[in-house]
Amino acid sequence: MKQIRRRALCMILAILVAAPWHPGMVRAASGNMVMTVRAADMDPSRENYFSYTAYAGKSWTNNADESYIDLGESDDRAQECYYEVHFKGSGISLYAVKAPAHGKVKVTVDGKNEQTVDLYSSERTSPQEVYTLQDLPEEEHVLKAVTLPEKSGSKIVNQVHSARITYKPVEGEPDLGGAACDTNWQYTSDRYEDIAGRNDSAAKLYAWKNDKATGELAL
Repeated sequence: MKQIRRRALCMILAILVAAPWHPGMVRAASGNMVMTVRAADMDPSRENYFSYTAYAGKSWTNNADESYIDLGESDDRAQECYYEVHFKGSGISLYAVKAPAHGKVKVTVDGKNEQTVDLYSSERTSPQEVYTLQDLPEEEHVLKAVTLPEKSGSKIVNQVHSARITYKPVEGEPDLGGAACDTNWQYTSDRYEDIAGRNDSAAKLYAWKNDKATGELAL
């Protein structure tokens, strides 16, 4: 028999600490992490997500790559239509498309740092940064983008593509616990206490020559 020794758990923990594992995560030049949250991410169970509000009879259109509300040429109740970005971190940058039919938006973070953003352009653009705020306390915040009744273009349209959240990476090594386990078992939540109490850093796997040796990690 061919003996295979793998320090699988140590290796996977090292990867989790050293590299981002979410497709929207990158490391900024400052050493902070940056996560992209798309306008279609509306799951409130996550730390970072979008939410949308409109008065009765009006609604937001949510697509894979953008969200927008079209209020026509005029609307006295435009400010009742807005979106929010709920995020946890120290900074945020907002990305939107500018176009001939897009209007103006009032952006605030935690009710402060107000800025009027004009989304009008004579030609439709690709998503671009329209608002940014950094050096916030590392905690939960809410960005609010309110549709304004005045406009530069032909319509009152509020549109957003995504937001980029800046946050500090976790320092030190996470105490995940876990073990290399028997592949014949299914490790569901009812076995959490058993797995959490184990810290196996290595396992021996055996196989006949030219066969495969398989293992399972439970964290």
